[in-house]
Amino acid sequence: MSLDFSRRAVFGLAALVAAGVAALPAMAQPATTETRVFVDDAGREVTIPVSPQRIVTLDAESIFPSLLELGVNVVGTIGRVNPAIFGGERYIPSVYDLFEFRWQNTDIAFVGTQGEFDIEAVAAARPDLILGRTSDLPRIGQLEAIAPTVLLSQTRVEGVAIEKYRQLADIVGMTDRFEMLYGLWQNRLERYRTVLTAAVGDPSRIVVAHIAASASGGITLRRSVGMLGDVFYDLGFSYPPILADTPALLADGAIGQVAVSPERLPEVQTDFLFTRGYFFMGANANVIADTRALFDQAAPGWTPFVHAAANSQHVFIDLGQMEPNTFSAREYTLNAIMDAILLRPFVPVAADAPRVPIRELVARELGYQP
Repeated sequence: MSLDFSRRAVFGLAALVAAGVAALPAMAQPATTETRVFVDDAGREVTIPVSPQRIVTLDAESIFPSLLELGVNVVGTIGRVNPAIFGGERYIPSVYDLFEFRWQNTDIAFVGTQGEFDIEAVAAARPDLILGRTSDLPRIGQLEAIAPTVLLSQTRVEGVAIEKYRQLADIVGMTDRFEMLYGLWQNRLERYRTVLTAAVGDPSRIVVAHIAASASGGITLRRSVGMLGDVFYDLGFSYPPILADTPALLADGAIGQVAVSPERLPEVQTDFLFTRGYFFMGANANVIADTRALFDQAAPGWTPFVHAAANSQHVFIDLGQMEPNTFSAREYTLNAIMDAILLRPFVPVAADAPRVPIRELVARELGYQP
């Protein structure tokens, strides 16, 4: 697949966000002390500013990228620190390549790491609104002593993330900006669906899955990962039954996944398999080769038994650019998928191969169609 094509196609929006203007001219937000009551995902009634001016987020992988894209004033966020990556410098994978975010080029305060934020650093940023995860509930007293704090949950069900983004835009007073970006996304999606339908017919005949491998854990199929599952949903693709039988969200909040033993490999009959990883961040030239080696180590000789692998339809997609709940990540993911399907001939899985349309699966799980 042509990753250059995918990166070029998303560059316009992401580059504008990186420059601080987020694809459209930022709409002025007048200073105000007007407030309203919002019920967060922990069931708490929180009095929040109608137009927050100084936001601290305790979720760098999901909330922070969305705030960057919306163009609000973020004064502090958590991040990551790993001695083995960038010499121990602070970084955030979900915005490193997608928005070219670097700590040294911003005045946004570093307030700790996930689940281990520094309450003094949060206070020093002088927020008028704090956005965290429901897992931050045990420290809500400390946070509320600084500023109104809204706790949000993550979603793993395909097609639902866009509503979480709309909710976030409402909280920070940027609904108009969100709806403009949403309209641009819907226009692009409709054009691509038209091209896809002309090329393959009913998109639900395309069977896809996310697949991962580890030296210790073998091979697994996973449900929604980043924006991958959402774009699968938007395009109207199907899952193989082995994956469709797995709930999107497990009881402990983890992503739904199923271990694939060597005996079950013949059940993984898809047109395409997608594997995500940090393939650009850090410019590790061997990372894709190393990822392929994990599959061979986990299940030696696996490729002849799996249609997509046997026909070179196993696609590697960059996690950093497809993970966050943003339109930029959706565009990157959409282009990577369309690139894989349309820019070269592919061998379809057998017409009678079992499949479960993702839209039908999600409607059955949720009891409604997102």
